[in-house]
Amino acid sequence: MLSIGKWTEDFDPYKLDGELRTIVVNRGGIYIDMLPDYRDIEDPGKYYYAVEGHPNARGQGYISQVLAKQLTSGAIPALKAKAQQ
Repeated sequence: MLSIGKWTEDFDPYKLDGELRTIVVNRGGIYIDMLPDYRDIEDPGKYYYAVEGHPNARGQGYISQVLAKQLTSGAIPALKAKAQQ
């Protein structure tokens, strides 16, 4: 739904994300937002098993890339990637 940009009026694809962010931040954690990266996926179905909806090997790889990007982007200062000379 995020990559297509359409959903029904009674569904908010950002609701769970917002609730989780609130819980994590209120408990002193750092929330990593992966949804922006999911909006840009072309044909997201290729990353999930059709029957059970869990990520397949390609999906796991994509999730790993997004997490690595988010974790080294500065959200967690100790993990920020430094430019190599």
